[in-house]
Amino acid sequence: MEHSGMSPEEIQRYFAEVHAFYERLPVERFPVLASIAPDMTSADGDERFQFGLHAMIAGLEALTAAERAQAALENKER
Repeated sequence: MEHSGMSPEEIQRYFAEVHAFYERLPVERFPVLASIAPDMTSADGDERFQFGLHAMIAGLEALTAAERAQAALENKER
């Protein structure tokens, strides 16, 4: 599979470098990034896409819940 004009070896090397970057992050400072690094840097494009999509949806759901909670709090204070 061609990926941005990169050979399979270049793709593998790229994701190895990205994975190494995330592995070097201080876990105490970036616990979430450190814990999801394997999912973000797996070499399977479909799995990475699915992971990213799920992460984006979860983020939107969390944001929506936070906005609803804030609105409820503001309405309660009135």
